Amino acid sequence: MRCGGRLGRLTPNWVAPCAALRRELDQRLQERAEARTREPDPSGPYGFYLRDVFSTFIHSLVSMEQEEEFETGRRMGLRVLSPYWDEALVAFLLRIPPRLLQKGGREKGLVRQTLARRFPRLGFGGQRKLSALAFFQTMLRQEWPAAWQKMGGTPALADLGIIDGKRIDTVMAESFSSNRWRALQLTWEVLCLEAWTRAHA
Repeated sequence: MRCGGRLGRLTPNWVAPCAALRRELDQRLQERAEARTREPDPSGPYGFYLRDVFSTFIHSLVSMEQEEEFETGRRMGLRVLSPYWDEALVAFLLRIPPRLLQKGGREKGLVRQTLARRFPRLGFGGQRKLSALAFFQTMLRQEWPAAWQKMGGTPALADLGIIDGKRIDTVMAESFSSNRWRALQLTWEVLCLEAWTRAHA
């Protein structure tokens, strides 16, 4: 796939400024897109649902979160247990149709109704999920400038040609000042990738 093609435009122009690396990145994107079009449609009444569930288990972000939990526990001298990742429980839930899992029109319908019957005064039947996103955004805004200054930018990524070292300061400043969550999250991802690159260089 030529650089600048339809898939290539999904990649910011400050990523992979080296022409050869950009071509390789574009080629991988194209190959992955073409491979998905050749995949057969899942069979059965819940085929697409099950395919998405299984893809979640092997997603890189899930692996990253699991590794972070393990490492955090190790540093604190704690063994982190995740009962909802129990193999038998996951296998059991995969055998339950989505219409039952979302009974009452809400996620986790089965457990909501069970808890509501067991503890009728606690309001589990209508309790909304709490998100830590606002807290994470606040922490990013408070800590990012000092972290960026302490790391001195992203020399490791720039030396490898993964990002444009001459533009990254401006890109990160614009992302940090943006009110959009995705732009703010970009600053976190770049810092994490730089730290990882330095540790594995």
